Amino acid sequence: MNFIINTDNYAFSPYAITFISSFIISFLIAFIILIKNKVNKNVAMLSSFINFLCSIYCAYLFSVLTADDMVEQLGKISFSSIGGLIGVAVGVIVLGQIYKEYRTKLIKAYTLVIPLMYSISKMGCFLVGCCYGMEYSGAFSVTYHGRFAACTGIELFPVQLLESVVFLIIFLFGLLLEYIIKSQKTVIILVIICAISKGLLDFLRASHVGIVISVNQVSCLVVIILTMIIQFRYVKGCDSDG
Repeated sequence: MNFIINTDNYAFSPYAITFISSFIISFLIAFIILIKNKVNKNVAMLSSFINFLCSIYCAYLFSVLTADDMVEQLGKISFSSIGGLIGVAVGVIVLGQIYKEYRTKLIKAYTLVIPLMYSISKMGCFLVGCCYGMEYSGAFSVTYHGRFAACTGIELFPVQLLESVVFLIIFLFGLLLEYIIKSQKTVIILVIICAISKGLLDFLRASHVGIVISVNQVSCLVVIILTMIIQFRYVKGCDSDG
């Protein structure tokens, strides 16, 4: 089975639809989680609004700062998933400082839905041909046509589709950890799994060909290191208190 996608056939951009849907669906689930955890409704609504703004801003800023030509990138509408993640993290940290009584619940709710948000948004990338994979002519290869596709007429690895599936599985695994297994380390586990998965999948992108390590992979490595440091300090703090 192989995919052939002509971007000229779309009446509306599927990228825009999935991009907006990723926020609506994911933040709605986060809102429900927060309400069920007895977070004030106004705080829960505010968190969705603040995190949306922070995510959009940081996703655009990161794409500009990491572009080969920042001036040219300023004129484009492009969003980085890593930047979006940083934006949500910034939003949650700020809100956690303001509403300290809800800090843990805010962190957990948005950590749970971030994989789903990424999964939905990557379907848009797959349908329009951005963030495309390396050249590949095997099973499930995708070939893009049309003036809106970034790479046309070449069989490519469907890395965006694979990312979407992988992160949907991570989202479901997170729910399993939190509500079935009732793990005390759901946030740490999910963050590390997401960072590792994102870093490994980046090897399959066309943009990775010819380079040893990408900006995305460096960012993922930083996230993993920071997460482990935070976890180590948390455990050490608990041991000291005990």
